Amino acid sequence: MVVIVALATAFVIYGVHSSEKSIAIHRGGSTSSTTAPATRTGETIGTTTVASSVQVFDTDPAPTTTTTLVTRTTVTSLAATSPTLTHGKCRSGDPLANVYHPYRLRIVKTCLSVTGTVAYVSDERDGDVHVDLSLPSDESSLLDSANVADEYGNLVTEIVPADRPGCTPGEPPPLPPTAYRSPSYSYGICTGADLATPAVGTRVVVTGPYVLDSDHGWMEIHPVWSVVPSG
Repeated sequence: MVVIVALATAFVIYGVHSSEKSIAIHRGGSTSSTTAPATRTGETIGTTTVASSVQVFDTDPAPTTTTTLVTRTTVTSLAATSPTLTHGKCRSGDPLANVYHPYRLRIVKTCLSVTGTVAYVSDERDGDVHVDLSLPSDESSLLDSANVADEYGNLVTEIVPADRPGCTPGEPPPLPPTAYRSPSYSYGICTGADLATPAVGTRVVVTGPYVLDSDHGWMEIHPVWSVVPSG
C-alpha cells in the first residue's frame, strides 16, 4: 500500500542537513573531490507515471486518497524492524528499514526494478553509496526536475551501510569516520546482503523502494535491495 506521509514543517526542517557536503565521486575508475549541489526542500512534483517497461512489484491494494499524518518518532521506530532478505527480489517488512531518518523519504512504490547504466558512484559522508543510473528514454518518467537539474538527468539509487559487504548480520553496520554520530541517527542492523558497488559503465538492474527524497527533491531507489548485471 502506498502511503503518502504529510510531515509537519518542524520535522522537515529537523531532517535537513548542511546545504553542501564533500563527496568522493568515481568516474570511469578515477576518483575526484567535489561539492554536491545545495539541498532543496519543499519542492512539489507532479504525478509520477511509471513507464511500461519498468517492472513494478506491488501487491498492495489500490491507494486511497486518505493522507495520514505521523510523527517523526513513529516513523523512526519502524526502522527497528528489518525486512526479510531475498536476493534479487522485493523484501517483506518495513521498506525503509536501515535508513537513517526514514521520514525524509516519501514512498511512491514499495518495490520497483529499473534497468540502467551506472553513470557515476559516490561514497557519501553518511556511509551510503550513491549509484546513479542513466536510464533509457522509455524510463525517463521516473525522473523529476531535480534529477534533471541536480543529478545530470540520472536516477539516484542508494546502498545503505547495513547492506554493504563486511557488515556482520545481526550487528550494527560499520560506518566511516564522517558518518553522523548524533543519537537521532540509526543505521539499522546488518542484513547480510553484501551488495557490491557496481563499476561505472556497467548495465545493471536495481531493485528497491522508489521514493521521493524530500530533503533534495529528487527521485530515488532507496534503499537498494539488490544490484544484478543486466543481460
